[in-house]
Amino acid sequence: MDKTGIEKRFGITPSQWCDRASLVGDRSDGIPGVRGVGSITAARLLEGGLTLEELPGSGRLQGKLGARIRQQWSDLERWKSLAQLRKDLDVAPPSGTASPELPPAPKVLETLDLW
Repeated sequence: MDKTGIEKRFGITPSQWCDRASLVGDRSDGIPGVRGVGSITAARLLEGGLTLEELPGSGRLQGKLGARIRQQWSDLERWKSLAQLRKDLDVAPPSGTASPELPPAPKVLETLDLW
């Protein structure tokens, strides 16, 4: 999916994806999100390019939902960091050599005495 597809489908920019994931949740990453915040509400809260960090001062956290978001603020910050790509890790470049061929599944099961 490209930038235009994300904007059309989710109502946010790609740079807001982790903000959205923290609000809405993402089961594949184990992020529960805030109860009552779905895709449309997250898009409304983040409208205009707002980030999660800018929400408290935006005046958009109103009513019960706003209170719930404020109550879960430390969780939201943690969930956003879980969804973000880490750029501080040293990763060795590929060696250029192929890994050894893996044995067929039946052989592995037999070796591990699972068959």
